[in-house]
This record gives sequence, structure tokens and C-alpha cells, in this order.
Amino acid sequence: MTVEGRGRGGDADSQFRAEAQQLLLRHPPRWHSDASVPQSSGLHIDHAMRQRRPHVTRRVGECIDAHLAQDICLQDRVDPASLSATLRSRFGARAPTYPAEGDVEFPVVPGALQRAVERAGYCWTLLQRSRKLPGIRIHERNADRSPVEDGAIQGTGMAPDLSSGSPTEVVRDARRLIAAGDLAQADAVLRSALARAPDSAELLYLRGLIASRRKDAAAAIGFLHSAVAARPGMVEAWLALGNVHARLDQLPAAARAYERAVACDPQSADAHFNLGVVRRRLGDLGGASAALYAAWCKDPMLPDAAKGCVGTLAMWVRSAPDASPGAAVAEAVVVDPRPVSVIVCSVDDAKAAQVAALYGRLLAGVRHEIISIRNAVSLAEGYNRGLDRATGDVIVLSHDDIEILASDFATRLLAHLRSYDVVGVVGSVRMTGPTPLWAGHPYLRGWITHHAPDSDEWRVDLLDPRPVAGDVTVLDGVFLAARREVFASVRFDAETFDGFHGYDIDWTYRAALAGFRLAAAGDLRIVHASGGGYDENWQRYAERFCTKHRAGWADPASPPYYETIFRSRAEVESFHARLMQLATE
Repeated sequence: MTVEGRGRGGDADSQFRAEAQQLLLRHPPRWHSDASVPQSSGLHIDHAMRQRRPHVTRRVGECIDAHLAQDICLQDRVDPASLSATLRSRFGARAPTYPAEGDVEFPVVPGALQRAVERAGYCWTLLQRSRKLPGIRIHERNADRSPVEDGAIQGTGMAPDLSSGSPTEVVRDARRLIAAGDLAQADAVLRSALARAPDSAELLYLRGLIASRRKDAAAAIGFLHSAVAARPGMVEAWLALGNVHARLDQLPAAARAYERAVACDPQSADAHFNLGVVRRRLGDLGGASAALYAAWCKDPMLPDAAKGCVGTLAMWVRSAPDASPGAAVAEAVVVDPRPVSVIVCSVDDAKAAQVAALYGRLLAGVRHEIISIRNAVSLAEGYNRGLDRATGDVIVLSHDDIEILASDFATRLLAHLRSYDVVGVVGSVRMTGPTPLWAGHPYLRGWITHHAPDSDEWRVDLLDPRPVAGDVTVLDGVFLAARREVFASVRFDAETFDGFHGYDIDWTYRAALAGFRLAAAGDLRIVHASGGGYDENWQRYAERFCTKHRAGWADPASPPYYETIFRSRAEVESFHARLMQLATE
């Protein structure tokens, strides 16, 4: 069976959903950043649906196989032999083979399986097994691995070339032997060299790596201590030392080693990440959150840092929901005389009144007007009509089903619009398809929370660690604010986008092309009552966008959100307060 994105009615979508629902109920997926929170099958079906590009035909089986592949590989502890057998039963000759013994963190999986997983929108790195400590993964690239295994674990771990006059050839030969698995010969070469240069930090460090690989922890600790004594600023040795202590469950010693690594190289994402892992295991959720946040900021392409940060921060909030996260974040007061116009298109009396009251309260200290368009035939048409009536120097375009948690919303918004021309809450630094999320990481920016009125779940979604991120090219239309001159220069395309989709990414993309500066301001803390829909109607306007801008030919990237779920507004506000504090430290 095929599922057509073009020209198909609801039957194809219904059949896809029905088949996917049945499979996902049998194999419930788990990719939530907070493993303690159950994930619903419906969310994953939505992800599969949204990845169906409007102009691409895809077999349902490919999506289902990719879901199953992820589910298998996300188990906490996977027996390699069982994993191989299960994958072979589903993928046949395409399946990877895992040895029953050995340490295979990153198997090489055939391209057909990889492409199937990517097309279903799942992060390929989730299919890569790695060594785990209880809780989240610890990364140590080459910290006790040979160079050929680069990428298996995080952390540079390889000694730099020695300076002139040092036994450079010895180090090169030792690396080559380690890569070939000849640890005995490598150790002999290093031992001989150390007899001539007993204080060489590089030689001591490599002997420590070999001892660690041989599972001789005592010898590894001895060599690595000698290496850092010879060169106190050797971050690779501190990382390796922390790794050995962590594997021995000597967590305080591991934390001290990682702290020294951070002090030696504050830009090392691996050092921050490993420190966060150990602090979390020690029960220091605040310190772990700070370290993982730093790792995420240093390396946006380290997804475990992002997931670990969000999940640990959520644990911290739940463990002490009413506790102060620390010193209050300073909030600058901006004196800004610019009047604000808010334009809302709504056909619902209750929603129109509610959102008007919301902006009336948040803009109480600012000269403002609220323009309610009650009979818009499309959002582009309605907003254009509202723009013709607006008198403000700053103009806000807002959906009618949002809430704003930032009590200093007006101050923040006006401050952002001194630095940028257009501000939204979720966007991307490049345009690759009919939604900002199409670009995937590391290009996504912003924060947003979803909370349906009849639900007790508050889904906090982070795409980027920073409260405000510039250099954005496209923004989602749930909330947009801009200087008046932007709207004077770039109008909405009401002819092409004569419905309720596509108008936003089209307008923001054209504004960026016109030279205006766009930003995603997650610190406005927008809550949206709808998670969005990717039905046939959305696909029609997605096609129009792709045709207009010659976009969307690449497959969409992996699902972008790092998400956690809370049960109350108070917990969400506490989460954001602590996140904002981490951003200012």
C-alpha cells in the first residue's frame, strides 16, 4: 500500500494511522528526554505523519519498521544477540549483526536501514549503542579507545604531538599499535620511551589509556595521576581519570577529575557532560543541570547533553517544586515609548475575549491597542487587514489560543525589538522545507509549551538552550512581533496562502531575504493550546510553499524537540525560572 501526500483524501491518512496505531500499541516507543514520563503512541504517529513530505510517496511499512528499530534500540540494556535476531526478523539481509561478545558501541548499519529510519524522522544516533551508566549516557570519545574507534564515546582522549626534541615517533607508533589492537607492543614501546623521558605527560597518558583498556584500573589511575602531575592542564588526562573513577563507581573522585577538566578547558562539552552525569548520580540535581546545560551550549549537536539537561532539570523541579532556584534573575526595566498594536484573528467569542484580556494585562504599562479580526477568510488576509488599521510602532500578531507566562512580557518584547526587527518563539536559522522544524538540529531555535485546556499535561519543548537566539531565517506563526517598517516592506501573500497554513514561514522567510533581523525569543514563555496538525489541508499549503520557494526537496530532519511533561503551571514556571538562571550563570 502507498500513502500519497498529493491529491489523497482522508482514507489514506486514516489507514496509515490505524496501522501505525496498532503497531505502536504493541511496541510503544520511548524517546522522551525524561525517561520517567510515559510517551503516548499518538505523538509518534503525528511525527510519522508530519514527515510525509507533500510530494513524496512512502510505504507504511518503512515508517513502521523504523519505529520498531528505534524501540528495540532504546531499551536500557540490549543483549547484542537478541538485538541481531530481532532486527533480522524485521529487516532480513539489511539488518546489522551484533556479536554476542565484545564492546560494539556504534555498529555499522546498512544504508537502507539508516535511510528508512531517517525518513521516519528519528535521530540516527538513537540507533547507536553506547556504554551506559545508570541514568543517562556518559560520553568519552577515545578516552580509553583506540583512534580507529573515534566517535564511539565522547572526549578527545588523544595526546597531541610532542614538541620538537620529544619522542614524537614513539607516540605515533604507540597510537598506531593501539589502533591495531596490539596493546602489549604499544605498552612496550611506551615503557621503553618512559625510561628515557620519565616525566613525559603524553607517554604517561597513553600508558594510562592502555591500562584502562585492559581493565587495570589501579595502574590506569597511577599513570593518569602522574600525567596530570607532569602537566596539570592536560584536559585529556583529567577526562580519562574521571572516566576510570566513574566506572569504579568512585563518584566523588570522578566529579573532582571532571571539575579539573572543566577548569582546564571551559569550552569542553565532554568535560561538562561527564561532570553532569556524575553529579546527577550523586544526587546533585542543580549542579548536574548546570553542567549539562553548559555541555549543550558548548556542543548543540550533543543530543544526550540536551536530553540530559531537560530531564535532570525536570527532576530537580519535581523534587523541590516550590524551592527557589537560587538568586533571582535580574530583569532589566526598559523604558520604551513605542506604542504596541496587537492583531488577533478569531471566530470564537470566548477565545477572542480571553486573549484580549491577556494582552491587556501584560501591556498595561504600555500604550497599546488590540485589533480583533472576527471574519478573516485566511490568516494572511486577516493580518493584512489588521495591519492597515494598526497605529503602533510595534505590531504583534498572535493566535487566539495562547497564554504567556512571562510576567515581564512587555519589557522583554520591547527590549528584543531594539536588537531585532522580527521576534517569534520557534524558528530555524535556515529554510529547508514548509515548516521551520524541517531543518532539524543544530539549526532550530526557541522554546514553547503546549497545554490543551482539557488536559492536565504541560509539554515543555526546547529546541535550543538559549533564551534568545538570533540569525533566524524562518519563524512559526503562533506568535510574531515586528517593527512597523517590516510590515510596511513585506506584506502577507494572501493570494497563495488563502487558508490557515504556510503564511507564517513564507512571510518570515521573505522578511529575512529582505535583510531584516529575525530572532526566536523563548524567554517570552509562550504556551500554545494546540500542537498543530499535519493533515491534507496543511499538505496542500506546504506544496504551495515548496513550489514558490523551490524548497522541501530534502527529507525532513529528525524530530526536533527536547521535551518534558509537567502536571501544573507552577512546575512549568519553576522549570523556566531555573532554566533562565542557568542561562545567566
